Amino acid sequence: MGTKMGTKMGTKMGTKSVEGLLRGCLSQNDK
Repeated sequence: MGTKMGTKMGTKMGTKSVEGLLRGCLSQNDK
């Protein structure tokens, strides 16, 4: 869950796909 959003956000931020996924998961958990 939130993997596609994570990758999209990661690519937008210019981070790696893995980091993007982690960031996305963290963002969803934070919300």
